[in-house]
Amino acid sequence: SRAKERKPPLASPAASRFLPPARSPVWLSPNSS
Repeated sequence: SRAKERKPPLASPAASRFLPPARSPVWLSPNSS
């Protein structure tokens, strides 16, 4: 299933580190400096 590969597991915190969700809080964004 390529759909699974394209979509990172939301339950995986590690995935969020590399690919933060678009709805991630601003304070989580490194560009919010």
